[in-house]
Amino acid sequence: MAFMAPLRTFLLALLLTLSGLAPGLQAQPLDALSGNQASAESESKPAQPSLTEQAQQQQDQAATSAQQLEDLKRLLAQAPREIETAQRDLGKLKAGPTPDPAKRHAGLSVEALEQRLAQRLTELSDWQKQLTEANSLIITAQTRPERAQSQIANAQSRIQTLNAQLKSGRDNGKALSDEQRALIEAEIAALTAQIELRRQELAGNSLLQDLGKARRDLLAERIRRAEEETQALQSLINEKRRAESEQTVAEFSARVQQAGSDKLLAAESAENLKLSDYLLRATERLNRLNQQNLQTRQQLDMLNQTERALEEQIAALEGSLLLSRILYQQKQALPSLQLDKNLADEIADIRLYQFELNQRREAAGNAAAYVEQLLAQQNEEEVTPELRRTLLELATTRNELLDRLNRELDALLNASITLQLNQKQLQDTARALSNTLDEQMFWIPSNKPLDFDWLQGAPCASRPSWRRYPGGPRCRNWGQGSRSARCSSCRCCC
Repeated sequence: MAFMAPLRTFLLALLLTLSGLAPGLQAQPLDALSGNQASAESESKPAQPSLTEQAQQQQDQAATSAQQLEDLKRLLAQAPREIETAQRDLGKLKAGPTPDPAKRHAGLSVEALEQRLAQRLTELSDWQKQLTEANSLIITAQTRPERAQSQIANAQSRIQTLNAQLKSGRDNGKALSDEQRALIEAEIAALTAQIELRRQELAGNSLLQDLGKARRDLLAERIRRAEEETQALQSLINEKRRAESEQTVAEFSARVQQAGSDKLLAAESAENLKLSDYLLRATERLNRLNQQNLQTRQQLDMLNQTERALEEQIAALEGSLLLSRILYQQKQALPSLQLDKNLADEIADIRLYQFELNQRREAAGNAAAYVEQLLAQQNEEEVTPELRRTLLELATTRNELLDRLNRELDALLNASITLQLNQKQLQDTARALSNTLDEQMFWIPSNKPLDFDWLQGAPCASRPSWRRYPGGPRCRNWGQGSRSARCSSCRCCC
């Protein structure tokens, strides 16, 4: 144990040495860290614009307000004529008979009908955007008086403060510099331009609201008729496609019957009939998918329009009870979505069948070689020129059927994928819109605030409820008389 004393002495000396070095070792990294942190903070802070730049911003705002004022005056000048034209066009639409697209376009081919349908869908999308703008114009006009008056009052108060600064020539006890004066004058000019714009908006508010209503009514009627026409065009396209497929099936059914007892001809005719029957079923399914796609796009356009209008309503009516009522109505008007849950499996089946169909197309690519292969398996006495010719016709027709069926499957696959994407987008949009409505309705007050006036009137308001319960107030003055009459027992003031 004698060696322990020198060891303790050595460890004690080492500890004292390290403790003396520690402050020096730690001071430098901390100082460097604090310096780096201060440098990072100074770099992260955005550079404040100079007084000259702030004055330029105010001048830009004044120019923007002036341009908006000119646009507003132009709109107000054109509004009476546009309102008259819109009302006249609407009257003509309602007075005239609704054209029947099925009769008007009955002579068109499927390709021409599809082109007409695409044009109507494009027009419908443009009109729906214009309808959103018209609704926005109406909402803005309805909520403008309160907002404009508040903005004018705030701007006038700010101008008074700025004029007082200019008059005193000082800011926080210091003399105003030339740059500060230029900034104050630029801000006064911007506020003055804003006040003039708001006053002009208030002066023409009724006219702007009438203009929005005239646009909305005309566009709503156009959209209604366009939607009816798109549905009719899609139905007409479906009927023509189905008629073509049914005619193909009928032709091959007749050929099967004409084949008689010849087994080879009967088998080949039955195979063509099987393909034509599948073509008919694919056409019917494609028609249903096109119809679903059309309805889904219309629902999606309606939700997008509602979403855009909702953003403007929230910005214009934030915190008001009117917004709560509007949100509740929109919540009730949300469409009930009916989604096709079998699309994923159907798409997979179509891809598999199309793969098998392409293999058959490659195998039957040369009709003459295919016929020779069939005849090689028959007895020589059974092979006749008539049989060869009939088999060649059947093989050629089958190649045409396979090509047509492949094109139909391509269209069916595209329609299925499009519907799947549209339904996904529709579901996401509806969910996001519903969440927005719920969130906004949650934060909007449904009753008046619980202020001092409410507390003062609470005894009177609760008197009928209290009297229905045993043990409630029995004071004869409870809820009666003037508010200065006090009951000696309950000390209430009603």
